[in-house]
Amino acid sequence: MTNHQEYTGLDLTSSNKDYAVFLPSISSIYVKMLSSNLMGKRTGLPSGLRNGWDDLNFLNQKSDLFSYQWALYSAGHAEWDLAKSDQMESMVQQRDRQRNVIIGDSGGFQFATGVLKWPWEPKKKQDEAGMLALRDQTRMDLLRWLEHTADWSMIFDFPPGGIDLYGYDERTGIPLHPGLKSFQDCLKGSIENAEFFIKHRVPGKTKFLNVLQGRNQQEGDEWWEACKDWPFESWAFANIQGHSTALNLRRLIIMRDGGYLNDRDWIHYLGNGKIKASTTITTIQRCLRKTVNPRVTLSYDAASPFVMTAKGQMYNTYVVNPSQMAFKGGPIPDKKELKGSTQLLHDYALEQLQAGRLMKEHSSFDSLFDHQLVERPVVTSSEISKRITLGDICVKGYEDLSAKELDPTVEALQQALGIVEYRQFQQRNKKYPSALDGLSYLLLMNHNVELHIRACQEACWWMDQPISVARQHLPSEVLELRDLIEEIFSSENPMSLIEANWNLLANGTGMDANNYKLSMSLEQIA
Repeated sequence: MTNHQEYTGLDLTSSNKDYAVFLPSISSIYVKMLSSNLMGKRTGLPSGLRNGWDDLNFLNQKSDLFSYQWALYSAGHAEWDLAKSDQMESMVQQRDRQRNVIIGDSGGFQFATGVLKWPWEPKKKQDEAGMLALRDQTRMDLLRWLEHTADWSMIFDFPPGGIDLYGYDERTGIPLHPGLKSFQDCLKGSIENAEFFIKHRVPGKTKFLNVLQGRNQQEGDEWWEACKDWPFESWAFANIQGHSTALNLRRLIIMRDGGYLNDRDWIHYLGNGKIKASTTITTIQRCLRKTVNPRVTLSYDAASPFVMTAKGQMYNTYVVNPSQMAFKGGPIPDKKELKGSTQLLHDYALEQLQAGRLMKEHSSFDSLFDHQLVERPVVTSSEISKRITLGDICVKGYEDLSAKELDPTVEALQQALGIVEYRQFQQRNKKYPSALDGLSYLLLMNHNVELHIRACQEACWWMDQPISVARQHLPSEVLELRDLIEEIFSSENPMSLIEANWNLLANGTGMDANNYKLSMSLEQIA
């Protein structure tokens, strides 16, 4: 049992104030490695993790790095055997359920895009009855996992974007998707799934969010009319229905005026973790709390802190200023010669920023926990970046390579180039495997998650400052959107205001509404 030191980690829950909640969409690799304490060939954790594995579990208040009570976890990459899940995914399953809130994604996106296999048609030697039975068993397994795991859960829908991701026949234009050939197919399949959940759910086990789909306004209207009266607890907006603030506000006004927002305590925006989204969705939350339901919480999610690491990238910092709100990334440290390095990860990020000439940018935001307007450089340290070294990340040196990992021409090349030039050659040509192990990725993911949360909170904090101060630190469009959204919710003619400001509102969350890939999980691109 770990001997815990006094808890001193950042409490990113209390600093969220009345902001909409960013949900890190946790990679199953992060959850499963952390839950199993997988260390590979390492003999111990980095000394900077003073409370051991607990420090990497940000759902745990005992983390000496940072803690945060909210997250999204997707069935699309989870273990559906409940007994195995309790062990393999204990970070999520054994959390403090009085404190933490987990939103469960149903995996509908993964089914629609082929990452998870759905019986679109009978297998060989299988009749239609067998296929339908397999569909029902898959639905039941998914339903029971969501009930076992999540406080709030997405219903099981088939996003129409799955059709576009599969592509179309170049000659005929017919969709290549094996089962979803049209918007109507997606809607029909989603209705069947919803009816199954309604019939077989265990009341009170999890609260369901009715997901509103549609690739444009027309499809959104049709989807709404088909599903608006299903007996689920609240709502979620997918793709353009949430990414376009114009479409979203239009729908929210329709829902409000029809009584569909009464007593709905959680509303989620799928697949959007832009910093700009934090300010826009926070403003919508405040308007709904003021005019409809004082208890409602709005949330939004992204897997990007984990996906970036899988793609060999890390957040060096984030920028919130009048010109932009963005994350600044660069390559993760991955060099054999860094084994044993004592350079802090923070200092490495600083070097990357200096090389990128980003140090000219400055912010006067010091800390979420000490709101003094003192100037600081744009470099933003995570707690873990100040405690781990490059040697904690790059743990495999040249001497650790097995014979199988060495190129057959090693000896000849070494003689021809010399050992130093040979190593540089191998790095350039990627003949050597990575210097990182699985734990290295967890350390870097933790760094990215903390900075992502803090960036969203910082933008909201600046939005709440006196206008003379806020203008110095946020794009003017953010403040214009805030005022416009507040006016829309108080107006007697909200639809006219939305129509008149459609272009401004359409980009209200900073998202490319046609980018279906942003909510993809780590395993899909690793």
